[in-house]
Amino acid sequence: MANVNIKKKEFLNSIKCLTQDGEMLNMFRNNWQGREDFAKTFIIPFHGEINFNNWWDGVDADGFCEVLNELAKEAEIIIIEINSPGGDPIATSLITAKIKKLTESGIEFIAYISGEALSGAYAVANECAAIFLAHNLCVIGSIGAYFEFRDFSEKYKKEGISVIEVYSQYSAEKNLAIRKALEGDFSEIEKEADKIALMFREDVIRNRGIDADSIVFKGNHYYSEEAILLKLADGIIDLEKIIF
Repeated sequence: MANVNIKKKEFLNSIKCLTQDGEMLNMFRNNWQGREDFAKTFIIPFHGEINFNNWWDGVDADGFCEVLNELAKEAEIIIIEINSPGGDPIATSLITAKIKKLTESGIEFIAYISGEALSGAYAVANECAAIFLAHNLCVIGSIGAYFEFRDFSEKYKKEGISVIEVYSQYSAEKNLAIRKALEGDFSEIEKEADKIALMFREDVIRNRGIDADSIVFKGNHYYSEEAILLKLADGIIDLEKIIF
């Protein structure tokens, strides 16, 4: 399969149509030669943390959307092969919006989970017409949201560094959630996390038909068989079964 780092344009050259000679698809070569129905089906890897401008192996949202736009010129079916812990919610939202738009244009997306699809990665899978798992130990779910930030104030004190912030009188609410959190009041930042979690939940309810009071919306993750029972996925299947 192509390198998982998709931030570079040359990644486009490593994407393999199923009628081409790709490393991952060698085992299918004798079966698909000459079959025109595979000519417009593509597999694209979705590995690592979701972010912007990743300099390590991961999913760069802008680059991934660029790849989808290129594939959309020829594809009828796009299989997204996912092994990702999730990542930045804004980057994730950019990708899910692109999948929605291309779905509306007539392209069918299928999610194929080869390892994990957690948090934002599950949000991406959720926008596909079907979600299949490669084996019994796939881990999916973690539907929810949280924020992480670091307080270096004690470290700065020890180093004799003072950080002084002065806000305009017209900017009383700028960075309010973070400022309150640094003072020990997490109410505002919890509200922001709640907004993201609720939007995530509504997307899953709409696409997967899961009840709003389902246990899956508490943020836990699930292995393959339980995930299927909870309607988070559609089945365990070999990739060649999807293709053929």
